[in-house]
Amino acid sequence: MKTANTTALLCLCLFVMACTKETATPPTALTEEASIREIAQIEVILHELEGLYFNHTYQLYLKDESGRIDSHRPEHNHFAGIGDCANLGLNTDQNTLSLDFGEGCEDNFGQTRSGKISIDYTYADDRTGNKATIHLKDYGFQKLLVDGEIQLERMADSPGADLKNYALSFTDMVITQSNTNQTAFSGNRTLVLTDFEDSNPRTATLNVIQSISGTLSDGSSFSKNTSNGLIFLSQCWSAGTYFPNQGSESYRINNQPYSIDINSGCSYIFNVTTDSEERFEVNLNNSFSN
Repeated sequence: MKTANTTALLCLCLFVMACTKETATPPTALTEEASIREIAQIEVILHELEGLYFNHTYQLYLKDESGRIDSHRPEHNHFAGIGDCANLGLNTDQNTLSLDFGEGCEDNFGQTRSGKISIDYTYADDRTGNKATIHLKDYGFQKLLVDGEIQLERMADSPGADLKNYALSFTDMVITQSNTNQTAFSGNRTLVLTDFEDSNPRTATLNVIQSISGTLSDGSSFSKNTSNGLIFLSQCWSAGTYFPNQGSESYRINNQPYSIDINSGCSYIFNVTTDSEERFEVNLNNSFSN
């Protein structure tokens, strides 16, 4: 009898547990605009991280005591001031550079950052063949957290001394928004940096071609491809706007096609066209503007 009572009690407990266990709430489906916003945030984050890399590796010649780069001093730093509130840690024996933003700080452009980034590099100067790995763990930019790893390589220069080529690849990147929504993505980018030495003030452009795919916070799959290049202007990013000024991209969200037209004039505003020719505007200013 005792065994039967024990068995009955156990069954009752299991039944109660099954009834009281909360059913996981599926994520709310994103609107078209919210979906595009999540994908567009990737553009801002990648370009912002590239700016951090170029700014701080430009200055390695000031901190690397090995003497390897005296004859390779960069001529101009178009990214000066981006993330300049970081505490820097440099190990010239192991070729590592760390950027520590602590609990949060503002750089010269009022952009808020937090957390830590570590960079491993092959050479201290920006020579062809230099490879760098950018490690991110809970890195905060404005209202976003970013985790993952980016591989960056300086490729052979294009014809003309004012052009520099870079190749980037990234896997298992995750952007966490303030409401805990997460966007996961992987992909690659090629960058061509053009430096206009004769202009006053001195300016530059970045031409970006990329292929990126991943999963939005509601579980939707997405991809974005650029064939003709996105144009970034130094007068925009030097004012704190890390978004293309010109260009277009094709997007797919759960196989639904969209085209993105960018003519933002140094802002986070762009136009979206659906496959049915419906048009709407997406504004990221609340996430990234000063």
